[in-house]
Amino acid sequence: MRTFDLSSMPESLQAVVTSAWSSIEGAMIGAGFSTRLQALAESFDDQLPSVAIASDFVMDQCMRKPALLLDLWDKGGLSRPLKPGEIHTLLQVALADVTNEKALSVALRRFRQFHMVRTIWRDSCRLSDLTEVTRGLTELADACVAQAMALHYQWLQPSIGTPYYEGTDTPMEMVVLGMGKLGAFELNLSSDIDLMFVYPQEGETQG
Repeated sequence: MRTFDLSSMPESLQAVVTSAWSSIEGAMIGAGFSTRLQALAESFDDQLPSVAIASDFVMDQCMRKPALLLDLWDKGGLSRPLKPGEIHTLLQVALADVTNEKALSVALRRFRQFHMVRTIWRDSCRLSDLTEVTRGLTELADACVAQAMALHYQWLQPSIGTPYYEGTDTPMEMVVLGMGKLGAFELNLSSDIDLMFVYPQEGETQG
């Protein structure tokens, strides 16, 4: 078992870190990733103790889904902030093969878990500032809402038709308004999101 330099920590916190890494090691070995354990531990030598103390959620995700941690490591997701708009591109790739609502729910949940772990890890290790955290969480929510809406719009058209502005042949799309912290780009880790779904005008569906 890999040991970390925890001499500066109280014994109670040392036990938390040791137990967390032991569980991650067991999960990695069980998932067939034992050959990567040493390199992973060395890479996170000065980070994992901070994360283990700060977030039970991250440790639980890493224990239950060791492939998620390896994926974050391999893609460099823990070492750099995302570029503006990058989250939308990543989600488009994640949803490329989604064809129904059930698959969409699974894909969105996995995508959210991946980026929540990334965000909390960077925050716990002081690799990001408050602006990066709040803007990143807001962009994550915005991307999920926008792309879920686009897919549902596409799936519903065959059964209920396409909305049009009244008396015209101009299609009318639903508008999603983000209220409160979402609208202000100030979401935090415990925020929910408040949405209003509206149409710009009266109209009717065709087809």
